[in-house]
Amino acid sequence: MTENKDRPFLLIADDETRILTAYSRVFVEDYNLILVTSGEAALEVIRNFGVDYALLDNSMNSKLSGLDVLRTKFQDVENDLGDILGYKSNKLKKIVLNSGTFTPEIIASATSYGAHCLEKPPALEVLKNYFR
Repeated sequence: MTENKDRPFLLIADDETRILTAYSRVFVEDYNLILVTSGEAALEVIRNFGVDYALLDNSMNSKLSGLDVLRTKFQDVENDLGDILGYKSNKLKKIVLNSGTFTPEIIASATSYGAHCLEKPPALEVLKNYFR
């Protein structure tokens, strides 16, 4: 990836490489992309690098789901660990949680953290509109 300072950063976390590939094709022209395959890697990027937008799969084959990443990020900030951890993620403008298995509890929890929930597989044009 060649960084373009005029483009915002979009973190995409999904454990399925075919989905990462498809999403990267959709967003490559408009965003600096950071692609990861686990919740742990997504949280590390949010904590250490900072991004403008995040698209998180909720059902990754890792210890942390997308919702766990949201919960941990916001718990860090509530506990004032943001400054200690050196968060650059205060610029995070929008988070979309992506899953084929949403429950009402997951949706309620995600929206309480300010995230939008989008069923998999999304129409790609709908997905693009979430980050405009």
